[in-house]
Amino acid sequence: MSQVANKSLEIAARYMGGRGESFIKRQCNAHLNISMDSLSPKHIPELAKWVGISAGLIMDKAKVERFKKEISSLREETISDEEAWESMFTRR
Repeated sequence: MSQVANKSLEIAARYMGGRGESFIKRQCNAHLNISMDSLSPKHIPELAKWVGISAGLIMDKAKVERFKKEISSLREETISDEEAWESMFTRR
């Protein structure tokens, strides 16, 4: 499973408990048309959008905004991690 998927699951678990994994899987499958294992930084904006829409049906607005913001922050965090990893193996 990708780093992005793992971090998404951690965030979802904080907001949704045991339903977090199935929630993220459903967003990936139904709206992003990918498996959760394929989740990458490029998918984060779209995932965050659908987290906001779908979680908004079952949670209060303030909680949804925090959830969506945390998911959105994964893009920058994971891109930075990937760039650091790649720079370790790139000749300069």
